[in-house]
Amino acid sequence: MRRPATISAAILATTVLLVALEVCAGAPPPGGWGTTRGLTIGPSVAWVGGKEMENAFAPGLDLTYFHRINTPLFAWISPGARLWIVDGETGVIPYIEAGLGFLFFNAGVGYGMGFDPKTVPAHSVHGFFGVAIPIWTPKKGYLFYVEPYYRPTWDVSDNDGAVGHELGMMIKWLFGFGAK
Repeated sequence: MRRPATISAAILATTVLLVALEVCAGAPPPGGWGTTRGLTIGPSVAWVGGKEMENAFAPGLDLTYFHRINTPLFAWISPGARLWIVDGETGVIPYIEAGLGFLFFNAGVGYGMGFDPKTVPAHSVHGFFGVAIPIWTPKKGYLFYVEPYYRPTWDVSDNDGAVGHELGMMIKWLFGFGAK
């Protein structure tokens, strides 16, 4: 027999999915249906866990340039920075990443250089996997969206092979430059 909490969670998850699909039905993906290139900017919040990076809070800021290859495929590049706050210590990781997007799905790779090696890796490589969820399109060429993401980060500054698993949410505003 199913517990009432499980049934409630299933109803809530179904409702959120249906609302998200309704919002997405009329909204373009981050590359935009008519936008050929543009910028997105916004903050992120995340939690990082792993072998030596346990329970870090990781706020960040990201700027992304994207260029449509062929609807719905687009390429992107992002400079950004995030803080890792662990046990009262704070480290900063400026990074650069690049990738491809298809509809609402983004995947990429990047490199980060950490400051405060007690808290963050001095040199790291990472992957990026995100799903953009459009929230509001005030007019063509503009889009406000959220993007839940996963970013695995490998410490390449030494041989211990530590991996951080970052789960987070970006809140971004898109500004399109060109339309076809």
